[in-house]
Amino acid sequence: MAQLPTTAKKEPLLNGMKQEIEKIPDYLTEQNLSFREMIVNKIQSKMRTVTTKHVEELRKIAILIYKIMIIQIYHAQWSTYFKLSTASIYPQTIKQLVVQQQLKLKNKSNENEYYLEFVNQQLSELDHQLKQYQIELNLKANNFHGYTLSIQNHIEKYIEQHLQSFRIPIEHEIELLHYDYHIQMLKLEFLKQHPNQYQVC
Repeated sequence: MAQLPTTAKKEPLLNGMKQEIEKIPDYLTEQNLSFREMIVNKIQSKMRTVTTKHVEELRKIAILIYKIMIIQIYHAQWSTYFKLSTASIYPQTIKQLVVQQQLKLKNKSNENEYYLEFVNQQLSELDHQLKQYQIELNLKANNFHGYTLSIQNHIEKYIEQHLQSFRIPIEHEIELLHYDYHIQMLKLEFLKQHPNQYQVC
């Protein structure tokens, strides 16, 4: 990803993304017994006894995995926004976010640079948070006696089952944005051929 010179102050993550990353979903709370059942069923063969302390430590690890997975989904979305912005294509979503954030274009001729910087700032913040959570996950996993990749895979599958309703709309939007991008590239290529008035609809 190309780095742009930053002319404005660093923008924090947008509220909606920040709230989604920081929340603890119902299926990972202590009150929800499905996580406990899954842990006990999946790791009992690997550990002699599964204590409440084990379950709570694994729940903390699961919450970190959840945060990492959410950030990765957002990262894919914002990487698509970045790709479009580099081609001077501004999705309506980005335009609306800029308005919601009360960010104003000072100079319309700098519109591309402005949107590109806005998207790049969000990607940078997502990268930063992803690295933080990965470090925290590694520390917790390394300090949990008996933690294996098999346990992590079970936790990831459990979370992934619950993330479908979050993931699918974003993946759908990404696909639509890719189609928009390709359509715009085809239009630009067509216009480079200097079509006459009969060839242009």
